[in-house]
Formats: sequence, C-alpha cells, structure tokens
Amino acid sequence: MTTTNRNPWPVLLVTVLGFFMIMLDTTIVYVATPSILSSLHASLDQILWVFNGYLLMYAVLLITGGRLGDLFGPRQLFAAGLIIFTAASALCGLSQDANQLIAARVIQGVGAALLAPQTLTILMAIFPPARRGAAFGITGAVIGISTVAGPTLGGLIVTNGDWRWIFFLNVPIGLIAMVGTFLVIPDVRTARRHRLDLIGVLLSSAALFAVASFPFFRASGDRSTVSSPPFAAAAEPVVSGAPSRKISKIARHFVQRTFFETFPSNRASSYR
Repeated sequence: MTTTNRNPWPVLLVTVLGFFMIMLDTTIVYVATPSILSSLHASLDQILWVFNGYLLMYAVLLITGGRLGDLFGPRQLFAAGLIIFTAASALCGLSQDANQLIAARVIQGVGAALLAPQTLTILMAIFPPARRGAAFGITGAVIGISTVAGPTLGGLIVTNGDWRWIFFLNVPIGLIAMVGTFLVIPDVRTARRHRLDLIGVLLSSAALFAVASFPFFRASGDRSTVSSPPFAAAAEPVVSGAPSRKISKIARHFVQRTFFETFPSNRASSYR
C-alpha cells in the first residue's frame, strides 16, 4: 500500500534518524577501547565481545526483524526497535563491568535488528515511485556518514569527557525519534495476512550466526585461546562440525520455505 496523501519528507527524517543511531554505534565504540579497558578492568577478549555481541545480534536477527514487521506492522516494529535500542544504550552507559556492557550491547543489537528492516518498507510505502530514488539515496548517504563519523565523534567524546557518553548520546536522539515515529509515520500495514515460519527463522538465524561468528573464532588461529561469552560457544558446532552436505541440505530447505512457500508466485519463475 502506498500512502501519498501526506508530506513524506518528515517520515524520511525520522527513519534516517533511527538508522543514523544504529550505524553510528557500529564504529563509535572502537576509539573508546582504551578508556573502557581501564575503567571496567576488562580483558581484551571481553572488549572484542563488546563489538562482536552487537554486530552478531544485528546480523542474525535482521531477517527475523523484517518478517516481524510484516506481521505486526513496520511502524510498530520501528518503534519497538527504537525503545529497545535506546534503553540498551542507557544500560551500556550505566554498566559497571565488562559482562554487563556485553549484555547491554547484545540487547542493542536486538533493537537495531528490529529497527533497520522497517526503514525501507516504510519508505517504499510512503514515497511515490518518482521520489523513491531520492529517498533511498539520502538514506544511503546517512548510513555512510554515520559509519565514518563514528570514530571522529567517539574520539571527541572520549577526549573531552567520559566514554559512557558515547552511549548516553543515543538516549535523547532515540527519544526524539520515538516521538517522531508516532507523530509523522503512518501505519502502512496491508490487508494481506502473513505467518511466521518458525523453521525458516531458526534455520536462517543459525546459518547467519554460523557465518557471522566464523571470523571471530578463527581470528587468532587457535580458537582455544579466545574466550567468549556462553552464547557464542553455541555456534562452535555449527561453524566447525557440520558436514558440508548437511549445510547444503539446510540451505536448500531454507530457500525453498522462504521464497517458494512464502511467495507462491515465485514457483513459476524458479530455477530452470
């Protein structure tokens, strides 16, 4: 459903504000590493999981977040992602040890995964075809700027203040974006009913977790020397022990259920 009876540009402003936050947090933390190490008396491995916990949850739940948006509405999931991300940012700033910070970063990743897929869905629904290119271009530019600005902004904050403010910075931005979500973003749900494919969700999440976590386990050459939080250990059998034939079977099953059962029209144009 395309909504064209309102000015779409305020909607774009709110969506890119949310996207700016989650992309900024992918890089802003790196420059604060020395300060976090000394303040929380953390080990280098724990600091690595401060980065990796966020990125892993973001990557693993991205597809699921998009599907939940189909079920409950993009605006509702966008708002839920903002609430979770903003609350987790406050928890990051209040963390008293490395384990608390890792847990809060994982929650941040959950919020980011719920928020990110809804942005394009909302823009597709609210912008007419002639203006979508401009909207997507602005969104892409904001993503690039936020990623590049992260180390610079993080350096300024750490140099002139406390590292905790790299997370507290998200709180007022998140609150502004939440207010804007309910003021300017319409409910763009369609009348079509969707269902949640639990098997597909589990398979896609497991596959993405295995692929995304593989570099983290291989980074040091000897995985036994890399300490990791308990949830990361669950990926070890998936990464190293599954036979390639089994992986191929799982991938084929996932593609079939996701694309040909969820969207029956694709069967006619399947591989020939």
